[in-house]
Amino acid sequence: MCATPTRGAAHRLTRTTAGSKAQSVRGWPHQDRVCPDGSALRPGSAFWQLPRSIPVASDGRPIHWRSVTPRTERVDCRAVTTPPPEAAQTAKQVIVMRKDLGMRKGKMIAQGAHASLKVLLDAGAPDPSGSAFAIRLDPALAAWLGGRFTKVCVSVDSEAALDAIVDQARAAGVPCALIVDAGVTEFHGVPTKTCCAIGPAWSAAVDAITGRLPLL
Repeated sequence: MCATPTRGAAHRLTRTTAGSKAQSVRGWPHQDRVCPDGSALRPGSAFWQLPRSIPVASDGRPIHWRSVTPRTERVDCRAVTTPPPEAAQTAKQVIVMRKDLGMRKGKMIAQGAHASLKVLLDAGAPDPSGSAFAIRLDPALAAWLGGRFTKVCVSVDSEAALDAIVDQARAAGVPCALIVDAGVTEFHGVPTKTCCAIGPAWSAAVDAITGRLPLL
């Protein structure tokens, strides 16, 4: 395919394909020295040469240029997946409890409350006067505090499994808190790891760590 410059305000666009006669289209403005697909014409010794390959449509048929207006194909935007903006995300916290310890229900509730609160306490500090406690808020924590305080309780069956969840959260940079009970009322005075809290954080980040665990 080539376009031969002529004097005046227009070019003659000539398209030649194998086994067919040359076809021409008049009226291509002189200033629009670009192909309909957006690529620039390359200067030659006696003519402007277009790319050798013939553009084809999505169904494989060659595109016949009728003007310099580029031919566009419709794209289904629903097929494009992008992460939701922070405004559309939800934040939550997951409490991971050890079931193998046989704790009483009241004991598990108390341990879960310790874990949930400890995440917030670890994120802040009292002011010098000791009269106020300030917490640094990231977007997920702010969304959680301003929302429904979403919490989910799941379980593991060993201390090793609990430690693995905590290690995974720390490696991913997700807020977490591990609770070690002093063993005063249970566990015969032996300090024991009972549960942990993962989050508050964006739900996708929390689910990547705890999504496979069964509900308590």
